[in-house]
Amino acid sequence: MFNQSGVATYSLHPSMQSIKVPRTTQRDGGRMYQKICFRGLLIIAACLCASTAAMAAVTVVYPTGQWPDDVSNVQAAVDAGGQVLLKAVNRAGAATAFNFGTPEYLPGRRVILDTAVDLTGEQRGQVRTTIRGGLAPVRGIAPVRRALRNLDFVGNLLAAIEVFGSADRLEISGVHVRGTIPLPGQPGGFPLSQVQGIFISGYSTGNVSGAIVLHDNQIDLSNVSADFQWAVQLDTVYGTVQIHSNSILIGQAPGGSRDSEALALVRCHGSVSVTGNSIDIGVNAYVGINGYGGPDANFRISENFLRVAGPYADGIDMIGVSTGASANGGVAQGEVSDNIILLQNAWSGISLYGLVSGVRVNDNTIEGQAYYGIGASYFIGNDQVTANRFHDNNVRALATTLADVFLDGNTSANVVRDSCRTFLDLGTGNSVKCEQ
Repeated sequence: MFNQSGVATYSLHPSMQSIKVPRTTQRDGGRMYQKICFRGLLIIAACLCASTAAMAAVTVVYPTGQWPDDVSNVQAAVDAGGQVLLKAVNRAGAATAFNFGTPEYLPGRRVILDTAVDLTGEQRGQVRTTIRGGLAPVRGIAPVRRALRNLDFVGNLLAAIEVFGSADRLEISGVHVRGTIPLPGQPGGFPLSQVQGIFISGYSTGNVSGAIVLHDNQIDLSNVSADFQWAVQLDTVYGTVQIHSNSILIGQAPGGSRDSEALALVRCHGSVSVTGNSIDIGVNAYVGINGYGGPDANFRISENFLRVAGPYADGIDMIGVSTGASANGGVAQGEVSDNIILLQNAWSGISLYGLVSGVRVNDNTIEGQAYYGIGASYFIGNDQVTANRFHDNNVRALATTLADVFLDGNTSANVVRDSCRTFLDLGTGNSVKCEQ
């Protein structure tokens, strides 16, 4: 089109500036000049459209319901990188799960995502893309960008998703996990049973960095029993972590476990934000949210809703360990705020254990029954819990066996200004006041 100045203006693509062509009324070559410009513009537009189409190309994979065909087909698609869509139905339109084989400790039962890829499922009515069976069926090793969205994982052995290398950004969203099967202890290997929903670890490689975003996932391990059980575990990650709007159920069969946690955030290095999650901890499980170091992690655990049952269970823990195989360098900063924690014969609502300092615990509401409501104590050795501040927490509706607020003998220089009725201070130089 022509503007008031007699200049032809064409808007070809959002990424391009408008291209202006002078309008001429000269007969000697003016019209030819216009034709050449128009042709050039058409060529550029065609190239841009082709480029955009290539960038937006999606590889579509239909489930067959047959193993190992489904594993092979998905592996071929993710090896090409880019955007991969896993369909919820087969080519005939019938709801079909991707069959990743029997849930056994055998090869050929997983895909490896070692290219930059967005792996996405779909929902058609009540049917969602489902990956059934296999051994930790989706695994990432190379440090690349990945996204996993809108996938159901059912009846997988050990875990649904494992990531041992990540760079730039890792997103896991809209993922549903249920019916995960514990891996038994292995002769000559790890001797105890274990099960996880999502496992992200740079412990052996140091290759997990960049942004890690987990949101709107549903993980149900409520009917699973294993020696070690984590719905989500992060270990040795370098970068920013955001975990929000997830729903987690975790429990243990009678007989207890060695460790059961909904969110285990271990040896993190960077900002860690845990907000707006709903967590249900069943009988014989241990911890809802565990901030397990390190000193350069900055935890913000806020606005979560937790229901906690079991005689040894805590709602939220911050844990620091200075020496030994479990060392994490301690916790040196963080905030635990505005959480609602309902306890049913539990151990505590919020606890700081071991080498923890500089943490603010404020504006939390804790109700139900527990040994104590808010406190600080030993973990391993004689690590000190120092210079933390507890204020404006409400534990008055909590029935406690020991005290509403408990500070053990390894605590010092902590300040408590909470809405509580009773406290027990065994530490040195703490300032504790229960306020109405």
